[in-house]
Amino acid sequence: MKLASRPFLQGDEHSIVNLYNRITGRNRTVTQHRWEWLSTPEGAGSSWVIYEVDSGEIVGHHGLIPIRISCFGKGFLGGKTENTLLHPKFTGTGIYFLHERRFLQEAQQRFDLLFTNLSIGTPSKIRRKLGYHPVGGYVNYLKILNHSAFDRIVDAVVEKHMGTGKVGKISRRFLRGFKRASMAFFRKRTHINERLELEILAAADLPRYAAALDAFWEQVKDRLGITVERTTRYLQWRLFENPNVDYDFLMATDNGEIAGYVVAQLRKNEPGVGVITDLVCDPDNRSCFNTLLNKAVKRLEHAGADIVRFPTLESNNFLNRWVTSNGFVALNRLPSFLHRTAKAPPDVIEPVLLVKTINSAVDQTRVFDPRCWYYTDLFTEGIL
Repeated sequence: MKLASRPFLQGDEHSIVNLYNRITGRNRTVTQHRWEWLSTPEGAGSSWVIYEVDSGEIVGHHGLIPIRISCFGKGFLGGKTENTLLHPKFTGTGIYFLHERRFLQEAQQRFDLLFTNLSIGTPSKIRRKLGYHPVGGYVNYLKILNHSAFDRIVDAVVEKHMGTGKVGKISRRFLRGFKRASMAFFRKRTHINERLELEILAAADLPRYAAALDAFWEQVKDRLGITVERTTRYLQWRLFENPNVDYDFLMATDNGEIAGYVVAQLRKNEPGVGVITDLVCDPDNRSCFNTLLNKAVKRLEHAGADIVRFPTLESNNFLNRWVTSNGFVALNRLPSFLHRTAKAPPDVIEPVLLVKTINSAVDQTRVFDPRCWYYTDLFTEGIL
């Protein structure tokens, strides 16, 4: 069968969604696809399809979602790779690489840099061949809120990485022996600012706060490093118009001025799990950070969460330090610890963030340094 490729045409979304659902096992709708690919603040995403010449059937897809990226206050247009798909009957043929290489040539006319979240496996190999370079790995910080959640996490990690045999049972007993000390760490308190006034914002509130939120972003963006441009229009699209996830947006004000905000979600497909999607404040205002994080955790706990995650890039920057100082621990370091203790080789390949720079104005010495990234879950696709 001969394959060809072309840019997305209106109407292709139906075939793309069908292919996506077949490959991923999800149940995405055309409406959800259109939100993500056709309605972004930067216009429609750059999207290409691979099709069979004889039948016209779409058998593959690659796309770049346009997202404005702030690099120490300087704006660039980033392209986030998503929905790299190929029909199972063509996997392993090597044909996909040739198509994405051509897509990349076209993408360079629009974007300043491209990035792939959680890169692993074949897509990672393809991107590296195309000139993407690793920035760093991820860390999934966890705060465990009760003893039963602690046991649940330990059991799941040990079973996945050490099995259910003798080594697994020993590892489980060993880790549970640290429960009391661990729970004391999870409950540690940090200095918070009682003067801050907190308000939950709904979509209808955004127009009233749009100018203030945009002004706040302009004040802090140059000191946050490399991160998503959080204009009100972007927040409206990514959070409040999102058809996949319901977010809790908690804003803090101090003497009537916006001091920061935190965004959280209760995972619908992971009972008892809450996620800190984003947290932004003045990087010199640690008490505001602590206050927002503390209040978000309490709201998630009240909503039914007994585990709260804060995913980010692993480094020793202030974001990582401040999260851990609030009683969060890095779950992904536990498997390596177990394997070292049991003197067994690790069985997990950790995903990384890959970036390809196109515009020469992007600072090469900073963009590949994970310490320079203010990375939160806002970078991800925004689906369950």
